[in-house]
Amino acid sequence: MKPFVKIKQIRKKDRMVKFIPTDLFEAEEVNVVYGKSGVGKTTVMTAIAEAIASGEVGNRSIDQEQGGVLYFAAEGYAHVCEKLKAKNADSDVFVSGGYFDIDGADHVSKLANECADKIGMIIIDTLSASMSKGSKNDDSIATKIYYLLKTKLCNHKHITIVLVMHTGKDGKSITGSHQWASDVPVVWKVVKGKLVNEKFRNGAKPNDIYYDLESSDGVQTATINWNEEHKTKDVKLSHFDNHLRDIYDDYDEQQLKHHMLEFVGKEKMDNSFHNKFRRSVEKLQTLEMIGIKETNTN
Repeated sequence: MKPFVKIKQIRKKDRMVKFIPTDLFEAEEVNVVYGKSGVGKTTVMTAIAEAIASGEVGNRSIDQEQGGVLYFAAEGYAHVCEKLKAKNADSDVFVSGGYFDIDGADHVSKLANECADKIGMIIIDTLSASMSKGSKNDDSIATKIYYLLKTKLCNHKHITIVLVMHTGKDGKSITGSHQWASDVPVVWKVVKGKLVNEKFRNGAKPNDIYYDLESSDGVQTATINWNEEHKTKDVKLSHFDNHLRDIYDDYDEQQLKHHMLEFVGKEKMDNSFHNKFRRSVEKLQTLEMIGIKETNTN
């Protein structure tokens, strides 16, 4: 429990909620980054880990006393090491791997003790690979894990946690329990070329963060464009794209497909049509011409 403080004793310039770095992750909290399989979550997160540990985050600020970054590769340990090596990381990035029972209090306590005084952030990639089998959809297990991490690591050791997660079967939301989207204060989604913020509970919603992919000696890495606004390329829109953009807000997804099917003069939704529709939606979303529709669960 923190000591009692009169609110008038807190200076106006003191920001009570801190982020590492500015407008990315809430400090001493559990944050989530998620995305589809194969979209490049690990590539992006290894780049972010190295940038935060080295302090090279553009015009954003980092508390110089935050400590190093531990990248816990619960899956693809060698893969993560190759990416960090390719970034020439000589900063305070630590890497670990293997099975970690994240829903076990003893395991989390041991991790907390090992991280004391040298680690300021832990990235767990992925959460599902660190959980007991069959537990990822259990709301009570999700809540237990959140509070284990929050109390033993965030509160007691002042460590910031980032959980890397997959999407569910719909490809739109976080896999597993809905508690994750509810409990954590910050959620980012990795899509092609950028991170899109979906939740920023204690601050103004930040802009998208763009990144570029590179490859060296067969290892894919990413460079985060911390300061740059997205420079929209001269992307040509087809008649299909333009029509979909014009009617997108008027209908749900299934209705949109029927309208677009009629637009192209087809009678049946074959694989070719579904792929064309999906590619058009992704293009328009990347260009920020349309938003992301909520899934109707009724």
